[in-house]
Amino acid sequence: MTARFAIGIDVGGTKIAAALVNTTTGALRDRQQLATVPERGGAAVLASVRACMATLTQAARAQGITVTATGIGICEIVDNGGRLRSAALIDWRDLDASVATDQTPPAHLVADVRAAALAEARFGQAKGVSHALFVSVGTGIASVPLIAGNPYAGAHGAALVMASAAKLGGDGLQTLEEFSSGPGLARLYGEDPDARSVIAAAATGESRAVILVAEAASRLGEAIGQLANCLDPEMIIIGGGLGSAPGPYFDHLKKHITDSLWNGVERRVIVVQAALGADAGVIGAALAAVEGIH
Repeated sequence: MTARFAIGIDVGGTKIAAALVNTTTGALRDRQQLATVPERGGAAVLASVRACMATLTQAARAQGITVTATGIGICEIVDNGGRLRSAALIDWRDLDASVATDQTPPAHLVADVRAAALAEARFGQAKGVSHALFVSVGTGIASVPLIAGNPYAGAHGAALVMASAAKLGGDGLQTLEEFSSGPGLARLYGEDPDARSVIAAAATGESRAVILVAEAASRLGEAIGQLANCLDPEMIIIGGGLGSAPGPYFDHLKKHITDSLWNGVERRVIVVQAALGADAGVIGAALAAVEGIH
């Protein structure tokens, strides 16, 4: 089978990851990673993306590899025409990210959660699954249904904002994302900026960390369970940096998803962690560029 290569770039809240992706097998070459530092502003983040693209383009030429497309996954709403419609973390709305380099064809934009879900559909847990729900839990929380292997974007490309739109009450927190995402969990713990450290503390039995991790995961698990009740998937795949981490967060999350599923009919919904881990966004961005998915 002839290898086909595309550049995949995943622009997240914490890091920019990029690589040459064999879109036939999902294998990566020449992986790059930079800190995003979104507070630098959209132009500075785009400059870092351009640097990754230039490095990978040179690496491909040196190895005699023909790059057929470049995909950029970004943690914002991307509509069905490939236009950015939000600036929750990185504001590229007034920048032409699609012409970030002089290459032809120009870079292709895709919502990062749809990119990661697409990778899981082609090479990961959702391969061969007709109806799945992918949820990414990291700096933000986003979800997307997978129908016959294709991510469902909705009428306006916004079918992903479950956790950033839902209002919570009673404790002053405005959204589920503020409570159950990586930064939300770390902020509530207050002594360490890294959510993985909070999970590690919970795994050792540190009482405050145990309570926070359990509550954050239970709230998100209940929301995912209710979403699954509406969508009726065969499988729920949890990805993203926090969602892919082993330990008590995922254990509580899985339990509360399962407990929230409606039992009016016999249901056998499998809840699993993403197979491709941190590479899903990079692989999926490349695939999205080749397949024309935003």
